Amino acid sequence: MGVNLTEGCIKDIMLDEEINSPIVQILSYRKFCKWNTVIVSDGMFFTEPSAALVGSAAMLAINGELQPYSVVVLDDYRTVKMHHPKGHSMMLTILKMTILRKGDAVARQIGNPISAIEFQFKGLSSFEKLLLEKAKTLPIAALDPGNDRWSIKARILSKTCIQSNSNDEFFNMELADSSGTISATAYNDACR
Repeated sequence: MGVNLTEGCIKDIMLDEEINSPIVQILSYRKFCKWNTVIVSDGMFFTEPSAALVGSAAMLAINGELQPYSVVVLDDYRTVKMHHPKGHSMMLTILKMTILRKGDAVARQIGNPISAIEFQFKGLSSFEKLLLEKAKTLPIAALDPGNDRWSIKARILSKTCIQSNSNDEFFNMELADSSGTISATAYNDACR
């Protein structure tokens, strides 16, 4: 019996969006100083840096119930903003999870995930086609000048009146989503 992961949820979580009860896979577990850490995957993305296990989630690892390749539901988690020279990323802290399938029953990595931090800091080049195939919108913070194929879902913060020059009609607007803001200009038919 297969278990479907909540594809794309790690990217969304790392962009500080709340996802209810995502189903993910634990790729690895290790004890680091006093921390119990795991690499978590949704089949498309994996956590980097490692996610921290606390509370009852840590007890599953300490007691040996949590194995590499286990499929779990994240019942309760938090994110913490971490600052880097390139910007910031979110660290996932898992407080409570439920094991759906033990690692020895799955026995393999699901999907071919890439680093969520690679997504945040390097733009879309390594997986633009994958996201477009999934028809998902991109967060504003993920846009970069080298990409000309994308869609966003944003709130309009402000908009100017329609203006004209010798060739075009246009208006400017400021757009925002949970990841940031961007200025945009609409021309001609898009003004109507």
